[in-house]
Amino acid sequence: MKRFFAIVLLISIVATLFVAIGYQEAVGAIDDPNNLFTTAQSTFEGSTTTEGWTAFGGGTLSVSSDQAHSGTKSLCLTGRQGSWYSPAYNIYSKLKAGGAGTYAFGFWVYVTPQTVAHNGRIIIRGDEADANSFISNQAGNYYGVISDYISTPGNEWTYYTGRLKVLGTDLTRDNGNFNLMIDILDASSQNIYFDDIQIDKLPNDSIFNGNFEKGLIGWSVFDSGSASISTEKHLGTYCAKYNRTGNYSSIAYSVQDILNNGGAGYYLLTYWIKLEDSNNNTETYTTYFSSNYNTYHKELGNVSVTNQWTRYSQMINITSDDISTNLVPATRNVQFRLQGSSATSGWSSYYIDDVRLSYEGTTGLATLGKYGYDFSFKSNKTSTTFFYRLDNSLGSDVFTPATQQGQYGSAAVVIKNTSGSAFNAYLDTRSSSWGMTPTCSSIVNIPPGQIRTIRMNNNIPYGNNILLLQISGANAGTTFTIGNITRIDYSNELVSGSLNKNQTDIYLNTLIPGDNYTPQ
Repeated sequence: MKRFFAIVLLISIVATLFVAIGYQEAVGAIDDPNNLFTTAQSTFEGSTTTEGWTAFGGGTLSVSSDQAHSGTKSLCLTGRQGSWYSPAYNIYSKLKAGGAGTYAFGFWVYVTPQTVAHNGRIIIRGDEADANSFISNQAGNYYGVISDYISTPGNEWTYYTGRLKVLGTDLTRDNGNFNLMIDILDASSQNIYFDDIQIDKLPNDSIFNGNFEKGLIGWSVFDSGSASISTEKHLGTYCAKYNRTGNYSSIAYSVQDILNNGGAGYYLLTYWIKLEDSNNNTETYTTYFSSNYNTYHKELGNVSVTNQWTRYSQMINITSDDISTNLVPATRNVQFRLQGSSATSGWSSYYIDDVRLSYEGTTGLATLGKYGYDFSFKSNKTSTTFFYRLDNSLGSDVFTPATQQGQYGSAAVVIKNTSGSAFNAYLDTRSSSWGMTPTCSSIVNIPPGQIRTIRMNNNIPYGNNILLLQISGANAGTTFTIGNITRIDYSNELVSGSLNKNQTDIYLNTLIPGDNYTPQ
């Protein structure tokens, strides 16, 4: 399988500053089944023809074995005489098949002979009939720019990245000319090579490739610095490594479509981060959503980072003012980014992995039944405190595997107060012998008719295998509904085979002596 080393710079159609990603570390084969190009069209392995690519402007186009970013072949244009000479591919049919949405582009470029670096950029070139939301008349030429200027040295591979938002009105015709190509790169009888070409359609409700298993597709650089793929992963096979060169430099992802799609409300953002093993410092990183680079910055909290993997998790309130006035995702590129402390003895590098962003509704409360089953109960207690045992006690590694001691698992439950008065609730874990010091969640007050999510803060150690829900401040006859009882392992993933209805029915009958309830 040929490698798809794809790193996509997220570009808004509005003017925004971006910097190209440097890709230094080869880590083996990375496959992306979402690529809209076929293997032959993107890697040219096994091909003798140009697979639909043409020579725009002039020159001779062929499949060559002289240079290859990966594998043994690439696409070569010889005899470039003008800066607009480029390999070109009409992607209209691919975009029409994919439909409206945001697309990420990435491919590698090699220029020879060239002794001085020159800037290039990615454009979509069409004709007058193709004028649309991203193609316009530029002094008699019809095209749209979808990347920043990308410095391109000679005799080495450079990654070109871009992003394009396509509207439904751009795709109404049966046929069109949307030629993907480069432009303005200085030419003087040069040969230019393309390889590992990729187009991915990005989702509008979540971060694409947040685990970096597809390389750096969808990711970009904010301000300065460089990103690469590393095997120093938190989970899976890969993570991203970011080399900082300034206080503001960061790996970045455009969350514009996610915020525009979800609108005002609560979003859950999580990621894992660590410094290099040789860095024994503790550094503070601040998380931001930044609009149009520096138009507006929404601060999202800090995380203390060491050379051990650390989890950041924050429920973010995106207000109506953020949507309409501050971030304005309808028209501005909004990026997730990090900001580290100022350098004291050189800028540090960090690793980041398992980045997730999800819309959680307008109350910041999870919905019953989202992941599991719902159970309704009525308290028969006359005291104000009682426990319900929620787990199925699968063993001492039910939350944190023995192989991951030192890491900590978690658990969560959704509870709805269906009675007429408020009560408090929290989660508690114990060992099967009841001798281990309990670990508890924060106490959550649940008003009448309200739903709350109660979650352990990733602090369940190996050996604790009993999950308890404690209710306090309730009266006899208090009614409530429990749902989404989930075990979450040390990696912040829902455990396969999390508590299901049958298991929970059985173990809800295993209560601490003296406590009782009536199923509703």
